[in-house]
Formats: sequence, C-alpha cells, structure tokens
Amino acid sequence: MSEPDLFAADPRDTSSWWNIDGIYREIENAAPASLAGMDFNLSQMGKDWRARYAAAFPMSPEPVKGINGTWGYSYPPETKDAFLAWLQTDYWPSLLDRIDAKKEKNAPRLPDAVTAADCVFAGKKICFTGFSSEEKETVRGIAARLGCETKSDVTADLDYLVCGAKPGPAKIDRAIDRKICIVPLDAFIRRITAKK
Repeated sequence: MSEPDLFAADPRDTSSWWNIDGIYREIENAAPASLAGMDFNLSQMGKDWRARYAAAFPMSPEPVKGINGTWGYSYPPETKDAFLAWLQTDYWPSLLDRIDAKKEKNAPRLPDAVTAADCVFAGKKICFTGFSSEEKETVRGIAARLGCETKSDVTADLDYLVCGAKPGPAKIDRAIDRKICIVPLDAFIRRITAKK
C-alpha cells in the first residue's frame, strides 16, 4: 500500500501550513514567564517534535514555504494545537528541568569548614545578599567562625557585600555609591578555603 500524498490537493499550495519559524511569536507567548526573553533553539525544538510525533502527524517531506512566508518543515493547520499543547505539557517542563539542573551543577558550594581563618574577611563587617534562608544561616555561621560582624544592610562602615545567586539590586547600588567592596560568592569561598 502506497503512502498517502500529503500534498494531494495541490502540491504547491502550503500557504496554510505552519512551521516553527512561522509561529515564533506564538511560541514566545506560550512560554512560561521564567523563560521570558530567552532565545529558543527552534531547530532543536523542531527535531524534538518530529522525533516524538513524526508517526502521528504528517509533515512536509522537505522544507516548504508556509504561513508568514517562512520556510521550513511544515505541518497541516490542524496539528498546530497539538504542537502548542506539547510545548505546555512536555517541552517547557523538560527545558526548565534542564536549566535548573545546570544551575545546580554550576552553583558554588558553601564549604562545611573554614580553612583560612586568617583570610582577608577575618574580623570584618560583612553583609550577605542573594541567599536562601538555609544558605544565609550557613554563611552567617562561616562569618562567626571568621570573627566577622554580620550586618543586615549596607551601612557606611561595611567592609564587604558578599553576593549569592540573587543579590538585591538596592544593596548593590548602595555598596557602589559607598565604594564598598562587592564580593561574588565563588571568590568568597576561594578565600575562606585557601590552603597555605
């Protein structure tokens, strides 16, 4: 039995067919707020969609000109809702999981022990910003072992503002205005764990 001709009605008329480039704005609008402003890898998105649903949904055997005059592997109009539903239920959650896993893997780890108690931060006034409640408890414990005075805000006599993953913009602005040294978390960790 021969395969059905996807273009049986008119092999040249695919103007109502959709492709991923042609509905980019709809893809952006369908994305979760946490992905706003991200440039999506449309090529990979298309490959994932085809790998998952090629057998279920017909597609053009080669790139054709579809809606909005864009070229690409195109699909009949009735499959677009299924594609947008797939984004919501499968693609976006999977993408968010991959992003979270990458952040987790690359995030600096707070040390269990301070090995450089005489480091540059010892005995200084420090403010921490951008840490979760659990992390804040850990960094305050580290500061105590270093003999530091921990401040809750950026005061004029502060020595260092140590920044975690999500630092407060207002604290950073005040530190810049007052010429207070701003220290990223990874630099803080390197100093307090340096071996002589």
